[in-house]
Amino acid sequence: MRRSGLFSSLLLILVGGSCAVVDQGEDPQEVGLLITNGTCDGDVCSPIRVRAFPDNQPHTPGGPWSIDLGVVTSRTACLMLPASQEARVTAAGTGETKTWSWSTARGTSLGADDSSEAWFFAHSTTPSFIPADAAGWSITLPGTGAAVPSGRCTPES
Repeated sequence: MRRSGLFSSLLLILVGGSCAVVDQGEDPQEVGLLITNGTCDGDVCSPIRVRAFPDNQPHTPGGPWSIDLGVVTSRTACLMLPASQEARVTAAGTGETKTWSWSTARGTSLGADDSSEAWFFAHSTTPSFIPADAAGWSITLPGTGAAVPSGRCTPES
């Protein structure tokens, strides 16, 4: 099999936040996102699954790499972007693995979808931003608007 054909059958394995990323000498920190659920009509809100899409995307047949941040069922919720995350792509047949690392010091965009839809249909809808540039961010999803800097939010238990 030719080398270029090896990566046509890739398995994308997402591994959470174990990577140490060197970004200008500071350790990455988790960052809060205050999400306003744009599906709400009065007190009735449809649940949305919020995902972050790191700017350094591997090219795979399985769709874009995303970080599942959680489901928002109310009008607003605070979700946390992890300090860092990794995606590992393993070539079928050879087991050769390549790793993509992301931290809050790098760019990401956001997307939200119906919480019952399969993850491989998910896609980004917002402009990219660098989470570490502010203590927290706020945004209305689903939508195409930009995240705006805000104070740090705290998820409810």
